[in-house]
Amino acid sequence: MPRDLLQFFESQVYSDLVTLEHLSESKQCNFSSDEIKALSKRLFSTIDKPEKKVRLAYEYIRNQILYAFEPWQDSVLQTLQKKRGNCFHKSNVMAALLRSQGIPCVFSAFYIHKKSFSWFLEPDFLERLPEESIHVYVEVFLQNAWRRYVDTSLDVRLKQKVFAQGIDPFDCVMLEKPIRRFFTPEEICEWMKKQKPALALNELSQDLIEKMNACFEKVRGV
Repeated sequence: MPRDLLQFFESQVYSDLVTLEHLSESKQCNFSSDEIKALSKRLFSTIDKPEKKVRLAYEYIRNQILYAFEPWQDSVLQTLQKKRGNCFHKSNVMAALLRSQGIPCVFSAFYIHKKSFSWFLEPDFLERLPEESIHVYVEVFLQNAWRRYVDTSLDVRLKQKVFAQGIDPFDCVMLEKPIRRFFTPEEICEWMKKQKPALALNELSQDLIEKMNACFEKVRGV
């Protein structure tokens, strides 16, 4: 990790005491649902150590959920059904899995330039995006410390294509802006609505979103 990026994280370490809010359930992060219970059982039934459960959940969202634009209002169940989503959706799945196991976590987000999408999207699509957006990830309380799990976007195939071109997605982090923390995905959505200019992609039509997602598939070589 580049020194300036490491300093960015270290200067904003999350150190809050664990509370019930770090285990909270919501409509979008519904971890008591049958679907989450079944997935948790499949992933964790033979695992006791929390750190191993965190690693399995982290690997699951990166390997099993393809990166794509989807509505920010999607619930964890909708993301699992679609098997695709952006960093927000993937982080929500990870949080649901971990909270179902009683492992405290918090949603975190930093700002990114829209050029972070320039490696995937055609210029006319890129022009439709806001100048800046956020990258959502999860921080987990393990062994008496908060640990960050930042790589919640690119799936394996997309990452291979990006790295083969010598591209580092973290080059687009806006280091001058603070990291934000949230307890639920709904809090993120409400906060984004209040930002000016809006950071969310909610103003884009579903047809345009599907065309953008086709760009991702093209990069993957699918």
